Amino acid sequence: MTQEALRSKESAQSSVPKVMNKMEGGNSLSRNTQNASIYLPDTRSDAYKFALSFASSMFCPKVYQGKPDDVYLAMAYGAQIGLNPLLAVQNIAVVNGRPSVYGDALTAIVMGHPETQFYEDGYKADGTAYCKITRKGRSSTAGITVYREFSEAMARKAGLWGKDIWAKYPERMLLWRAKGNAIRDLYADVLMGMWSVEEARDMPQTLEEELLNITPSTNEPTGKPEEKPTQGPIGGKAKKAEKPTVPVETPTPTVPNTEQHSEPEQRGDLAGMFDSGEQF
Repeated sequence: MTQEALRSKESAQSSVPKVMNKMEGGNSLSRNTQNASIYLPDTRSDAYKFALSFASSMFCPKVYQGKPDDVYLAMAYGAQIGLNPLLAVQNIAVVNGRPSVYGDALTAIVMGHPETQFYEDGYKADGTAYCKITRKGRSSTAGITVYREFSEAMARKAGLWGKDIWAKYPERMLLWRAKGNAIRDLYADVLMGMWSVEEARDMPQTLEEELLNITPSTNEPTGKPEEKPTQGPIGGKAKKAEKPTVPVETPTPTVPNTEQHSEPEQRGDLAGMFDSGEQF
C-alpha cells in the first residue's frame, strides 16, 4: 500500500466519531438491584446495622470509615437514584457540600434504567465530546431524545481548560461534562438534583450562597426617607402624611414636704415594687 493510500485511510478513520459507550434496547440489570436482594437490608433498623458493620470494614471507602451515620445517609441517597447500598457507598461522595455521584456510576444508572431505549457517548472528529440518550416517552411512542456536546471552546469559556484535573485528563473531563448535561436534562426526576462528582469539583464551595445572595443597592438614600403624599377620597387632592402627634407630659411641680418621717417609712420605689407583688 502506497503512502498516499495510508494517509487517506488514516484521514478517513480520524473523521469517524469515536464511540465510548453504547447501548440499545432494554436492560435486564435495571436499577442495579438484580441478584442483590439476598444481602440488602429490608428495614431502616437493619439498614443502620448494615451501616455500622460496613463503616468498620476494609471494603468501606476511607472517607466513610468509622462514620456509620454518613454511610447510612449515602445508602439513603442511593436508594433515591437507583443504587443499591453497596454501590451507593462506593459511588456517592460529598463534594463542596453537595452529595454527588461519580460519572461512571451516573452512566450505569442511566444505562440500567428500564426506560432507557438508546445510549451513546464518545468524541467527534474535532475532539468534541457528545452524549445522546433516548428515553421511553410517557406520551410519545418514539421516546424523547437528548443530545449534548461539550467542546474545548466551551471549557475555555467556562474557565476550566488547563485547570487542575482538566490539565491532566482533558478528554475525559469533556466527556463527563457532556454526559452530565445530557443525563441531568433527561433524568431530572431520577437524580433529584444530584450532580456528578466531576462537575461538583468545578463548582465553588459557596455556590448556594452565590445563588441566594442578594447584593444590596449602593444607592440607598441616607437620612430620613422622603414623605410621600397619601391618596385621599376619590376626586379629592392628595395630601401629605401627617406626623403622629406625641403627647407631651407636663412635669408635676414638686412640693417640698416639711414633715419628718422616720427611716422605715421612707420606702420609695421599693415599697411600690413589693406592694405590686413583683418577685426577684
